[in-house]
Amino acid sequence: MADADQPIPDGVEVTETMGEWHVRVVINGTVHWSTFDVESYARSFADSQRMRVGVTRFASRT
Repeated sequence: MADADQPIPDGVEVTETMGEWHVRVVINGTVHWSTFDVESYARSFADSQRMRVGVTRFASRT
């Protein structure tokens, strides 16, 4: 189990649930979720956020 005092690391994650694509962006421990109906839109948004956050790659769980 994760320690509640540990900050969430910065990153970008793409997931798919029931036909909707979700992008989770974490910056300085703050989580922002965006939802898309089209996978390519979600992945494009995630890639731009990855560059903004400064991570070299994003996690993808499908």
